Amino acid sequence: EKTVQLTQQKLKREFLEEVNARNIYDLELDAGNGPYKLAYDRSGKFSLLAGRGRQGHVAVVDQHTLALQTEFYVKEPIRDACFLHDGSMMALAQERKVFIYDKDGVEIHRLDKHSRVFGMQFLPYHWLLATVGHSGMLQYQDTSTGELISQHRTKLGPCHVMRQNPFNSVIHLGHTNGTVTLWSPSSSEYLVKLLCHKGNPITSLAIDRNGRYMATGGGDSKV
Repeated sequence: EKTVQLTQQKLKREFLEEVNARNIYDLELDAGNGPYKLAYDRSGKFSLLAGRGRQGHVAVVDQHTLALQTEFYVKEPIRDACFLHDGSMMALAQERKVFIYDKDGVEIHRLDKHSRVFGMQFLPYHWLLATVGHSGMLQYQDTSTGELISQHRTKLGPCHVMRQNPFNSVIHLGHTNGTVTLWSPSSSEYLVKLLCHKGNPITSLAIDRNGRYMATGGGDSKV
């Protein structure tokens, strides 16, 4: 049997042990609160769901027990979300500013210098929160001291796609002109600039676990 013909339901019912089968499940969410951003903490125990709907639905789920840990509404759209050093703190890029919440949904900080953010990445070995958004400004915030470490103008307009290299923590930004730029906190200019999709915006970007390969998706429907 070809794997393309194997459905999730059949895989769960006939081929997997019960312990593994529990990891396949359906989660039904209110369409009015979507689309949703999904993020995991470093241990993989907790997942974070953040909706772009007007209510700003946020939920944290324990992936081991599938129990709902926290659920709250911020009353405005959420453009991106990520955990910080562990599952006890999370950053939400809301409509105007970035907010830090604890595991119970209590607001801890408001980052006023990060406005209209579209993408965020937390660098766990540096304790830095990197953000980019409508202004095209890449900013690094030290979450241990609360200081803004550096900010770099990409000069490439609004940026919606952001990923970090897990091997060296270099930030990859996907731009609307089809280019990808690589950045570090200490450099005011990009380290590398690649033309990946000529004349089409970068819509998605992924980097392998070893940090050696990058895959991009563009508005030209190509990978």
